[in-house]
Amino acid sequence: DPLSSQDRFPECVGVTAEQSQQFSLRLGQPFLATSPSGEASFVQWCTPAVPSEDDKQYASCPFGRAVGLLGSSFRRLGEGVSLEHFAPELVADAQSQVSNFAREMGAARAGQEAWTSQWPMWQVLGRLQQRLDFLQHPLSRSGGPLGSRTLRRALGFDDEAWRLAMDELDRVAQQAKMPAALRESVRCVSGPSCAAELFGRLHLALYDADVLPLRDPIFVENADALLPELMLKSQSAHEGEGDYDWLALLREETDREAKRGEGQAVDRSAELSSMMPLAHPLQVDRMQLAHFILEVKAEVLAGGPMQRCLEWDQPFLLVRAFAAHCRWMDVYSYSEPSPSDPRLGLPGRHEYNAGTRHYWGDMEKEENFGVDPESMDLIMCPFVFEHVSQPWVAIRTLARSLRPGGFVIWSAPMFQQYHGSPHDYYRFTPKGVQALAAHAGLEVTRLYAPGDLSLMNGVNMGMMLPYWRKEQ
Repeated sequence: DPLSSQDRFPECVGVTAEQSQQFSLRLGQPFLATSPSGEASFVQWCTPAVPSEDDKQYASCPFGRAVGLLGSSFRRLGEGVSLEHFAPELVADAQSQVSNFAREMGAARAGQEAWTSQWPMWQVLGRLQQRLDFLQHPLSRSGGPLGSRTLRRALGFDDEAWRLAMDELDRVAQQAKMPAALRESVRCVSGPSCAAELFGRLHLALYDADVLPLRDPIFVENADALLPELMLKSQSAHEGEGDYDWLALLREETDREAKRGEGQAVDRSAELSSMMPLAHPLQVDRMQLAHFILEVKAEVLAGGPMQRCLEWDQPFLLVRAFAAHCRWMDVYSYSEPSPSDPRLGLPGRHEYNAGTRHYWGDMEKEENFGVDPESMDLIMCPFVFEHVSQPWVAIRTLARSLRPGGFVIWSAPMFQQYHGSPHDYYRFTPKGVQALAAHAGLEVTRLYAPGDLSLMNGVNMGMMLPYWRKEQ
């Protein structure tokens, strides 16, 4: 409707195209960047003929032309690496347009029109000022890689962010203390080796200055300004803070399975995103687990519908991947023994009207596990065993609870920061996992150990899921 209304106002500025093109109204900087989905920009929006305060005269809205002039000045400045490309006359023309309008209409009427207009005049002017500040910065004038426009663009920094980063590096450099042997004896001899050496020494300097790590990879602070971008928003339905609308989740998965049953394609990316827990910091690990679950799902379901399925703490992954295939989705909670209340280490269960069960107990003691032997078709055990002090006992407890032919989908970290919950005991290698399974009489039908040194080092420094490409 807003787009259609533009046809009645030929004075308004916009774009025209063939009927097949898709348009969107956009705020922000339509002259400086394409929209995320790649369609054409469309801007309008101030009254085509603006009445003065006394309604006795009219003037054309100047903001569209002013933004165009400022945008042109910014583009010309952005094409170069020095102030010689700056066109101040375009900025002066834009200022003149707006000033004349204010004199003719009165300051109050012009100000009201500027306030209600969606022309991004101030945004473009701000970007222009940032670019000027950046080009006048000493590090930009000095040239070299740290002032490199190519490097800045490749890393995705705007002018202001790059200027702030360069100022911080300058501060860090003034207090950096490299080991003498490194400064005097270690010499790089090629472009790749020197670039790698630069990274290594920056790593030392930034850690010494408390600039790194980026953030704690486990306990992310709410005050982290980048949190909305760093945390992959779970696409799961939820109600309130930190809880799920389980009925909505079941409906989503029922609809997804129905589409799959009808032969319709299911979006793999959407399916992976749906399996990400709500606001969970360890998103890389959870994305790897979600991928593994989808890879082994067909093998798990080859034996037909299942009766009881079990997951730790909440049935999130069961609902997301196996809701249509488990008759009951049970939950297990770990009860840690306490000297003040020894009953907490004892097994127990609660069975709901529909037959679903909540178990609790201690899987490091078979007699205190609380789950009946050979009662489970599927056990989901995601990132639990690093918190278990006797994993060789616990894995046998799980195996004892499986029906013949049943499956355990199991995951644990090989590299991860300490995170007591309440305790953190072990990390597991692929060979270690195989030995653990063999000890319990389990057959490993699929083993998945993703990642490399780049991913491991980055995640431990606080580089969360949006830093990485899918294949990484």
